[in-house]
Amino acid sequence: MGTPGLLMPSRIGRRTMRIWAIALTVAAFSPLVIWPNLWRNAFSTQFLPHIYCYLRDQQLIWLHLVSDTLIGVAYVAISFTLVYLIRRARRDIPFQWMFLAFGLFIISCGMTHFMEVVVLWKPVYWFSGDVKVVTALASVATAISLPRLVPRTLALIHTARLSEDRGIKLEEANRRLEQLNQELIERDQMKTALIRRNMAGMASWEWDIQNDTIHWIDDPFPLFGRNAMELRSIRRLEAAVHPEDRERLQNVIKKLLESGEEYESEYRTLSPNESVRWLTARGHMHRRADGTPERLLAFVIDITNRKQAEEALRTSEKLATAGRLAATIAHEINNPLEAITNLLYLLRSDPGNKELLSMAEQEVARLGHIAKQTLGFYRQNPNPVRINLMDTLEGVLVLFANKLQTRSVKIERRYDFKGELRVNSGELRQVFSNLIGNALDAMNSGGRIVVHTALAESSYVGPSARITIADSGLGIPAENLKRIFQPFFTTKKDVGTGLGLWVTNEIVQKHGGVIKIKSSTNPARHGTVFMIWLPLDVPQQRSSAA
Repeated sequence: MGTPGLLMPSRIGRRTMRIWAIALTVAAFSPLVIWPNLWRNAFSTQFLPHIYCYLRDQQLIWLHLVSDTLIGVAYVAISFTLVYLIRRARRDIPFQWMFLAFGLFIISCGMTHFMEVVVLWKPVYWFSGDVKVVTALASVATAISLPRLVPRTLALIHTARLSEDRGIKLEEANRRLEQLNQELIERDQMKTALIRRNMAGMASWEWDIQNDTIHWIDDPFPLFGRNAMELRSIRRLEAAVHPEDRERLQNVIKKLLESGEEYESEYRTLSPNESVRWLTARGHMHRRADGTPERLLAFVIDITNRKQAEEALRTSEKLATAGRLAATIAHEINNPLEAITNLLYLLRSDPGNKELLSMAEQEVARLGHIAKQTLGFYRQNPNPVRINLMDTLEGVLVLFANKLQTRSVKIERRYDFKGELRVNSGELRQVFSNLIGNALDAMNSGGRIVVHTALAESSYVGPSARITIADSGLGIPAENLKRIFQPFFTTKKDVGTGLGLWVTNEIVQKHGGVIKIKSSTNPARHGTVFMIWLPLDVPQQRSSAA
């Protein structure tokens, strides 16, 4: 292929450069030999200098003097720059002889301008003409040579463009290759992580019964929250099992040692950080010839996800049953509620009862709303209204006044925010009633409840009102905190339904808010804090599918 060869610059050595320089110089000064008068009369001064032609006008003289001097200096500087460039990069510059021709042409032009300065005072017009002849020859030689270089120059430009395009394509190909390589690395990492995750869901072990030593083949930490050294005996393994399942597992192992060969069991593990995992265990007992148990080979598989799915299904079935029951209850209590409302209306004729009757009517209305809400808790309420947050909290606290006094519980109010919120007033009163009621239930005798409102900036809901209800009760155990908002979960045994905090959480979320809980059972500093963030303005409540 001929095109790539055009990329190779013309390289000449110092000797070749000298030959070119001598040839150009001889060509430039050859007219002096052919035309003797050019050099014989070179320094003749029989003419008048230009200064007389300018009539000794100082401004005109200085104009020509300065202009010609600057042009000459510039030409000489350009020529020396070209020579320096050729000397420094002579191996990489194509058409070096053309650069030399340009240099001779340019320096000749500079000399003509210097001669214009000289003839202002010295009439050496023949010498000035000699310089112009040299300049003319250098110019003509350069002009004749240039057209011959045009095709090669264009070819070089075209080749350079092709090279640049190839470079761009090569760079793009390299970038794509790096991207593919990175994707392969990520896929390999994902595959490795998947394998590790699958392996993390299973662990096998061997129990040397004679020495009571367990040898773990796989890492037990993901399943038990403990390393192999912490589970090196059967007693330590049993200690890692959830207390409610420990006795059952001990009975299984006891029967296996007595007469069994195969065993299968399900139990929960409780890690030091109190996380719970469900495991299914299977094993085979190896015995000596006399029937004495020698070793047990077993493996455990993590079935936590399956158990959680089963629990979710059971909860769903409970909710469906509760929904049908709630529909019946709501239907049965609606008629008595209407009768009570009518009677309260008749009692309003006594002025002394108006305030108490008004509060009673509000609570009856709230009870009616709860009945309707029970029929369709997730239905969108079409009429949210603006309520004063402080007034709403005070209205709820009044309902618990007798209970607060009986139990010697003090209320500490800190209303840093006294503005309005656009909410469903009945639902919000129900939230506050549930939380304050729970706080009272946590304190049998004496204590303190803090009710605090403030403006806040929440990462969950943005600009919001924060409502804090804190008590100095016994606190909630850490293992119950994760389930506190689940339906039907209760710590009140016979008196609790397990729906209060679930309903509270659902109402807060329905209003676009968030509820958080902190609790401590430490005797030195026990109590529970509920914090609710509600948007300052909720144009439309969130709805959920029933």
